[in-house]
This record gives sequence, C-alpha cells and structure tokens, in this order.
Amino acid sequence: LTGVRSFDFSSEGSVLGMEHCVKGSGSLLMVSTQGGKVHAMDLRQKQAAFVLCPELSKGFPCSISVGNDTNWMVVGTSRGYFVVFDLRFQLDVNWWRHPSMCEITSIHQYPSDKLRRPG
Repeated sequence: LTGVRSFDFSSEGSVLGMEHCVKGSGSLLMVSTQGGKVHAMDLRQKQAAFVLCPELSKGFPCSISVGNDTNWMVVGTSRGYFVVFDLRFQLDVNWWRHPSMCEITSIHQYPSDKLRRPG
C-alpha cells in the first residue's frame, strides 16, 4: 500500500501549475501558486525541498516544465514571460517575453530524440 500525500497551499491562493519530476533518488512535485511562488515538494518527506520566488513584476507562475535532466526548469507567467531556473542552485538564470505578452498556459519540451543529427 502507498499513502496519499496532501499539501495545503490555501494561504497562497489557487494552484496554477504542477509538474512531477524524479531527481536522483527523490521524487519532487513542482507546484506554482497564485501567491507567486514555485514550491518543490519532496513526496517522500511531505515537506518543501525548496521554494522559488520569481519576480512578481513578470506575473504569476502559471505553467512549469522541468528539463529531462532535472537541472533546469522553465516557468511560464501570466504576463507572457518565460523564466529559466537552474534547479541545482535554485536561481533564475534567464528570462524573455513572448511577443504577444499573453499568459503562458502550457509549456512542452521538444522531444530530445528529434534533435539528434543523422549519421
């Protein structure tokens, strides 16, 4: 039997995005909230492994995509920004804004096997 984990983010408003990733031997659930934070919840310990706080001037974090190597993460915001985080150091390392300046509702990675050159 496995237990069900529950986390309470009600003090930060609604949950806007989630993504699960396996990092090393751990299992993290990345959760973005209306309060403007991204929580990395350790599913084994039932507590936050770390919390990222993107600049609120760029909007609320709405969507999340974690890199296949789990070293980086991209957050899409309500104001059309993409913010790249280095998860090893828990720092935002780059950002840019979509020309439409609209909310980024989802982020999907291009399959890495498509990037390989033939030969």
